[in-house]
Amino acid sequence: MNSNTISQTINKVILTFTFLFVTLFSILLSNQITWESILFSLFKGVLAVCLGWYFFLILGDTLVKSISSSAAHARARRLEGGLVYHFLQPDKHEILEETQEKSPTPSKS
Repeated sequence: MNSNTISQTINKVILTFTFLFVTLFSILLSNQITWESILFSLFKGVLAVCLGWYFFLILGDTLVKSISSSAAHARARRLEGGLVYHFLQPDKHEILEETQEKSPTPSKS
């Protein structure tokens, strides 16, 4: 399992929603919608992303590592499903099944 990739993806999604939420909410609460208020709202959104980046990175990384370690501790298997499915390494027989499905069968001529 590549926990760094999963935590970075979670971080990007959270920061995107943070930027959109702060920017749009700031525009919604402004008295008049002018270019100055729009630029100031965009600045607030960028500032929120800059301040929240490190916090959400730590939070996402901790979340991913906690889920994967609890799944490993419980000796969970991917076939059982649930949220931990995405955090576990595939079993050997799963990889063999996927490669067998992808390989074309020889046709008889």
